Order: sequence, then C-alpha cells, then structure tokens
Amino acid sequence: MLHKKTVLLLTIFVLVGLTILFKFTFDAVGDWVYQDKMKDACEVEMRRIYSRFIRYAITNKLDLPQTLNWCDTLDLDEPLCPVDYFAHKEIQCSYAINKNIEKYSFKDLPDSIVLFFESDLGWNGVGDRYNVNYSNHDDVSAGIIFANGSIAHIKKETVENLRWE
Repeated sequence: MLHKKTVLLLTIFVLVGLTILFKFTFDAVGDWVYQDKMKDACEVEMRRIYSRFIRYAITNKLDLPQTLNWCDTLDLDEPLCPVDYFAHKEIQCSYAINKNIEKYSFKDLPDSIVLFFESDLGWNGVGDRYNVNYSNHDDVSAGIIFANGSIAHIKKETVENLRWE
C-alpha cells in the first residue's frame, strides 16, 4: 500500500503537470484568437481605404487618385493596421498602393488586380509585390485589397501569383 506522503507527492506532480499543460494550451489558443481578431480589425481599416477610393472615383468623374499622393488625395487619417497601432510604431500608414494601377482608368481596372496592400513604405507608399509586409500577421500573410472590393489576407507564398499588372 502506498504511503500517504507518496500519494500526496504524486497528486502534486499531476496537478503541476496539468497546470503547465493547460497554460501552454490556452496560450496557444489565445495567440490564435488574438491574430484572428487583428486580421478582422485590419480588414475593417482596409474597407475604409477602399470606400474612400470609390468615393474619390465617383466624385472625380471616375478618375483614379495619383499614386504618388494617394493618402493625401483620399484624405485618410493615419490608415494603420491595428497591429502597428498597438505596437506604437512610428509610421503613419500601414498600406501602399499598387504602382501598376496608373496604367488603367477606373472603368478598365481588372477586378482581380491588387489595388492596396500591407506595406511598411509609409505615407503615400507606392509599390508592388516586392514591398508587401507580412510582419503584422506572424510573417504568414498580408492584407490585400482588390479592385473589385474584395479583401483577403493572402499567404506569403501565393502573393506572387496575384495580378499586379
């Protein structure tokens, strides 16, 4: 028969082991939920950018904003991904405009072309697939706004397959 002290020690070891297991499990689930909520909040900010883009086009006879001063033209107030905002990064804008949209008129923009994307180019950032910033979402994905208004977080390995021109 087991001694009372042995049973007590075994019980303590089991409880400590379970506590450690639960802590790691809940931390992993908590990180996943946090990242998921940050992506949702990022998409809200991207919808705001897209709605300003559409409003500009409608009120300016279907002209596109010039890429060199798009943040100013769309009258955006610090368009930041929430991850950048909560990290207190010293940037004014978490997104950039696709430099290749200058080739198109509003009516001719292909629905599937990338319009805006997460980037660390700063205010009025202009770039392409080589300027996509994945760091806000665990270096796995980045927020992309397409010309048809759809918004998605695209995995790093598939960004090159998107329509950039």
